[in-house]
Amino acid sequence: MSKSTCELHLEVKVPSEEGKAEFEKALRRVQKVIKLRGFRPGKVPIDIIRKRFKNEVIKDMLRHFLPNLAINEVEKRNISAIDLPIIEDVNVNDDLSIDVKLLVYVWPKIKLANYKKLKLKRKDSAVKDEEIEKALNEYRKMLLPEDKRNDPNLKPEELPELTDEVVKKWGYDSVSQMREQIKKNLERARESEAKRDIDRQIREFLLKHSSLDVPKAWVDRQFESKLRSFASTLSQMGMSEEQIRQILEQRKEDILKSAEDDVKLFFIIEEIANKEGIEASEEEIEVELEKMAKQYGLDTDKMKSYLKQNKKWDDFCLDVDHDKVWNYLINIGIK
Repeated sequence: MSKSTCELHLEVKVPSEEGKAEFEKALRRVQKVIKLRGFRPGKVPIDIIRKRFKNEVIKDMLRHFLPNLAINEVEKRNISAIDLPIIEDVNVNDDLSIDVKLLVYVWPKIKLANYKKLKLKRKDSAVKDEEIEKALNEYRKMLLPEDKRNDPNLKPEELPELTDEVVKKWGYDSVSQMREQIKKNLERARESEAKRDIDRQIREFLLKHSSLDVPKAWVDRQFESKLRSFASTLSQMGMSEEQIRQILEQRKEDILKSAEDDVKLFFIIEEIANKEGIEASEEEIEVELEKMAKQYGLDTDKMKSYLKQNKKWDDFCLDVDHDKVWNYLINIGIK
């Protein structure tokens, strides 16, 4: 298997003297909590703990010592890590020297798609008169007795007419207003569909024509997040736990592929942003914040405070950056 460009595997040797010092610290911590018949809590002699509870002491030592060791080792080597280091393997020797293997994720090497040649096809979002008439006919069917509404042989000319008085039952002032509202609703739906299709084209182009490795840990996290979200959606649809389990198992590979693509796209968009010097201004971030605040019925200060308190502010700003890159790509692709 080829080596991933976003992974660094480090080997660290902790000398015996340092290991012994950390072991002694762990001894004192364990002494405070160990329970042994015949001794009061915190009063078990150190020598007894050293002999009878050595494994517990070593576990405590590693739990307290290794995280800081891993971070310090990355800093000492001037590695620009994009995630916390992962402890892959650890071995405590008889002399209390410690052998540690670390996995460190760094920014991957990316071969970017030639996004300057991106060409997008926008779907026609115009609404035709016959589509409006079809929607109106659905309302006209509702004026029929229930047993006749689904008659496949019904012709439009056989349906009751809509009048200004009749349409008031659905909240409209007149038939013309109803017609106009239906047109607006259809146009919004078409616009949304056209936007989703543009997004799909950009995503497929970037993923197809870019090449990069991505951190497995990132993919795993995104995969788990997507599984939870999908399971929650299925649960809200009234499915049983067993049905959800079966569906998730059937869709597992597709969800994993989608998670990997999400992570790849994150790095691709970041790379384009860096290459083109694209970054949202404070004013642009403020505009998006106002939109979000309005959506949740909050003022902007409370919305911002909520995002910061829940450690979501940086992610929000990053999303605004990425949206700006996305719009930049749309402007390239549609001419």
